[in-house]
Amino acid sequence: MITLLKKSSFKKSPWKNGLGQTSQIDIFPSGSNIVDDSFLWRISTATITQNNQFSLFPDCDRLLVVWKGAGLNINGQNLAPHTPLLFSGEKDIFCELQSPDQVVDLGIIYKKTLMNVDLDIMRLPPKSSITIKTGINFFFLASKDICFIENNELESGDCLKVETIQNISFSTKSSQEILLYNFFIQYK
Repeated sequence: MITLLKKSSFKKSPWKNGLGQTSQIDIFPSGSNIVDDSFLWRISTATITQNNQFSLFPDCDRLLVVWKGAGLNINGQNLAPHTPLLFSGEKDIFCELQSPDQVVDLGIIYKKTLMNVDLDIMRLPPKSSITIKTGINFFFLASKDICFIENNELESGDCLKVETIQNISFSTKSSQEILLYNFFIQYK
């Protein structure tokens, strides 16, 4: 099953700590939320406009990648664009912008005792086909050019949720590589 998730349909909501705003791409189970801790995982983007404290998520791990902007310092550790960072949702995290410009990140928060999650940064030729892991795969288009995944047209910032399909094809009309963030999710 393939589900196209357009950035225009992402649900905007305040951060759990109220210090920013997130755009939720998907959450499981459907209808759950982070406030009452009823979720198993949630994928979202966030625009960071100032130095701030991240929300705490007990019993969760987080994977984060900088999609747009110069990068972040996470508790003093450099987080450059297109580089995944895994950290505990229980840990106090202070985030600093590396430049005066805003940063847009992409991340997943998940219950660490129940779920296995990987984040791969994929740089593919303009026409590619790959075999994917069995489970739930999210392909977030990080490059600027329109991309076609299994005949679904994605613009930069759109996401494709793929379940139960093993082989998947990617293409773009551009000669540039395709930059995708692939979250792979499965139960432990």
